Amino acid sequence: MFCIGRLLIGISINTGSVAAPAYLAEVAHPDNREMLVGLWGSAYYVGSILAAAITFGSQYLNSTWAWRLPSLLQVLPSVLCIVPLAFMPESPRWLVYQDRHEEAKAMIIKYHGGGNANSPIVAREYEEIRQSLSHEKATQTVGFKALVATKPNRWRLAYSSSVEVFCQFSGNNIITYYLGETLSTAGITKVQTQLGINIGISSFSLVASVLGSIYTARLGRRPSFLISTGLMSMTLLIYAILTKLYIGRDNSGASDSLVFLIFLYFGIYSFVWTPLSALYPVEVLTYSTRAHGLAAYSCIVYLTAFFNTYVIPFAMRITWGFYLITALWCLVECVVIYFYFPETMGMSMEEIDGVFEKDMATVLESVRVDVDVKAYEGKDVTTTPV
Repeated sequence: MFCIGRLLIGISINTGSVAAPAYLAEVAHPDNREMLVGLWGSAYYVGSILAAAITFGSQYLNSTWAWRLPSLLQVLPSVLCIVPLAFMPESPRWLVYQDRHEEAKAMIIKYHGGGNANSPIVAREYEEIRQSLSHEKATQTVGFKALVATKPNRWRLAYSSSVEVFCQFSGNNIITYYLGETLSTAGITKVQTQLGINIGISSFSLVASVLGSIYTARLGRRPSFLISTGLMSMTLLIYAILTKLYIGRDNSGASDSLVFLIFLYFGIYSFVWTPLSALYPVEVLTYSTRAHGLAAYSCIVYLTAFFNTYVIPFAMRITWGFYLITALWCLVECVVIYFYFPETMGMSMEEIDGVFEKDMATVLESVRVDVDVKAYEGKDVTTTPV
């Protein structure tokens, strides 16, 4: 029963991890999209801290409730997610795709236009969505095949997949999966001390990721990725050098320095990669490919996790050398990001589509000009679905 329960939870979590960021990005006001999707990614640390605290306490129960209680308490967040569903609006993009235009307009008016049906923001956003989805229906198929059917879609898939690969292989999993062994190489062997550091890292990462969700929107995607990944590389390089020099020696100063570097690394990673790894794939995928693209993204998560589980233990045997290799890999990531990743800051979801397809960019530009001219002349900016 326990194994079946874990299977069902795994299926449900994966379904939610595909639907949730896509939904948030589609219903959010364009000015708040970065923050809301980023906070969704940051919520991982909330669950991590709660799970660590609950399992730490339940270990002292001298019965089967030591494992039953943590399993049972998983019902609570599920209920907290189910109850609000009845009151949540539908995505305006889904509504337009289903030809339910008036409902889509009503949603945008209520949540993005402050109830003003004549707001230029409402007219522009609705018309961009309508034109973009009309273009997608005419030119694209749906399903996994659509991810590789056209050159722009192949690039979209490459960007979203690269983000996940970079997330998994940038060094965070060396510490996340094997924190005990990592701390042991730093001379910290007491289990209680390691547990305290683990909780401290999760708490610090939560704060960093929340702040990152707010402020990375102002920095831009490319600068954020490049600066953070470069700093992560430097941190891992210093960690490799200190590990090489002091591993196996009783040096409290070196141990403290290594712990500081672990916190510094996770602060940098969480500030940028935690929110943007949730946001960027959603942004670069089109509406028609978003669900399947995020499903592919989720598959890559578990494929890379499988790799980390069975390969890292062997790689850890070279200790400092593995940290050095990972530091160099982060520099490779910087090169890829610099030359290939497009900027998406300050764009609507439809404007990002125009980055990949120039004909769509032309259509959206005409929409913006038309709405702006009507608003300037004091004319009715509302549009009628075609």
